[in-house]
Amino acid sequence: MNDIKKLEPKFEEFEVRNLILFILIAFSWTWLFYLPSILSPTGGGRTSTGTIELHILILESIGNLGPLVGAVSLTLINEKRKGIKQLWNRFWNFHIKKKWLIVIFFLLPFLSGIAFLTAISIEGVIPELIWLSEPWLLIFWFILLFTFAGGLAEEFGWRGYALDRLQAKYNALYSSIVLGVIWTFWHLPFWFVPGSSHQNSSFLWFLVFVIFLSIFYTWIYNNTEGNLLASTIFHAMSNLAIIIIFPLGQTSNGILYYTLIIIIFAVLIMIIFNPKTLKHNL
Repeated sequence: MNDIKKLEPKFEEFEVRNLILFILIAFSWTWLFYLPSILSPTGGGRTSTGTIELHILILESIGNLGPLVGAVSLTLINEKRKGIKQLWNRFWNFHIKKKWLIVIFFLLPFLSGIAFLTAISIEGVIPELIWLSEPWLLIFWFILLFTFAGGLAEEFGWRGYALDRLQAKYNALYSSIVLGVIWTFWHLPFWFVPGSSHQNSSFLWFLVFVIFLSIFYTWIYNNTEGNLLASTIFHAMSNLAIIIIFPLGQTSNGILYYTLIIIIFAVLIMIIFNPKTLKHNL
C-alpha cells in the first residue's frame, strides 16, 4: 500500500497555464489529424457499411493521441525525465485491489446490459451479437480500445494530467464536471465527419452523458490512488460495453436508456461516497 501511495500525484498549485497549454495541444493535435475526414465529402473514404480507408483510419488513430501527446510533452518540458518516469509508473502499476478490478471490468458492461435488455424488450428487435459466435473478437476489440481507440490514447491526458491539476484546487465532483466539459468538446470534430455515427446524435446529449460518466472515472481514479492502468482499462471497457458487447447504437433508444442509468448510478456514487473526494470515508 505504501508503494501505491507514493505514486499518488500531489499538486500544490492549480497550474492554470499548464492546463490551458494541455487543452490547446490535445485539441489542436486531434482536430488537425481529423481534418482530412472532415473536409472529405465521404468522410475520407467511409462506405455505407461504415468501412474506413486505411490511410484515414491511421490518421484518425494518430489524432486520438492528442491528450497523450499533451500530457507527455508538458510533463517532459516541466518535470523532465523524472516526471515522465513517474507518469509511466502510475500506468505500469498492477497494484489494484480485487474489488476495484471487478468494478473496472464489469460495472459498465452490466449497466449497458440493463439498457440493452430494456431496449430490446420495448422495441422487440434483437441486434446480432457477433461475439457470441466469435468470442475472440472481444479480445481483439479490447486491445484496440485499450490503445489507439480510447484508453491509452486519452487517459494519460484526461486523468493522468488534467484531473490531477484540477483537483489541486477544486473538489472531485467539480473537477469531474469541468473535465467532462473539456472531454466532450475534444470530441467535437467527430460531428463534422461525413458518415460518422456521431453526425446523427445530439451533441447536448453527449455533453450530459460524458459529464456524468466523468464522475465514474474520477471515482475509479481516486479510489485506486491515481492508477492510470485502472482508468485506461475502465475506458476500454466503457467503449467495449456499448459498441461490441451490447451494441446500443443498433437499437432505437438503447443509448438513451444507458444515459439515464449512468446518471442514476453517478448520483448513487455521489450519495454513497464523499462528493468532495469521491472516495470512501473509511
